Amino acid sequence: MAERTIVCGFCGKSFQVAEDAGKAFCVHCGAETQIGEKTLQEKLDEILDPQKRYNTLQDQLEKTPDDPKVALLAEVFELRYFHRKKNTFDGFLRLWFDMVTYARKRDKAKELLNIQNEIKDFMADEKLVAFRSKSEEAEKLFWHEMKNAIELYYISSKDDRQYTSSFFNLFRMKGDAVTVKAAKDVVTTGVALLSLCEQTDDVVKLGDISREAFLKAYPNGMAAYNQALNEWKGCEEGKNAIANGIVEPLPETKQDAE
Repeated sequence: MAERTIVCGFCGKSFQVAEDAGKAFCVHCGAETQIGEKTLQEKLDEILDPQKRYNTLQDQLEKTPDDPKVALLAEVFELRYFHRKKNTFDGFLRLWFDMVTYARKRDKAKELLNIQNEIKDFMADEKLVAFRSKSEEAEKLFWHEMKNAIELYYISSKDDRQYTSSFFNLFRMKGDAVTVKAAKDVVTTGVALLSLCEQTDDVVKLGDISREAFLKAYPNGMAAYNQALNEWKGCEEGKNAIANGIVEPLPETKQDAE
């Protein structure tokens, strides 16, 4: 049965309920929560196809042209999506995909410089800067859309035969193995790669939302993420990041304390 995520009106924590539920009891505090119709943002977040997502918002904009929230969404959509002939492409997702690609080659100085410049150029885009500076709501919406783009990368990877296969696509990876691979992927990109970049607020935020996006796509992926993170912290690159105060050190064990 399909499920949706709602937020408890009493304790503020999120939990899953059946898609067609009219009310539910919070699994955290037990409070009863009335469930209304999905918001426009919730509906959009469920759409994977960029063309359909863009068209859905445009339809809503035509129906409610004076709604400020819809208008703000339309603005960030114009920043996120670009159009070639009859196709619509996701510019936010492309940045993350490039980051994943460069993260695997980050030991090469030229490759690292290229992705650092791409991130800087992306964040310095005049239209994007103007949008983010409009209001706190606009800033939150930008990061919501960026997290959604990264989340789509991990959702799509589950069904991507190239991503979930090995040995020249002759062996199909199972669920747990895919989760482990995706966890290493997000650590390699959202932590290892970004630890080598200039530590701006945007770089730090990219790391935070990449982890959140992975865990939303893989709700049971926390253990795999922590394992991948600790493995990286134990390598030379990770130790340097810890020494420079960029990431937190590994938690001290009882044996270490002794």
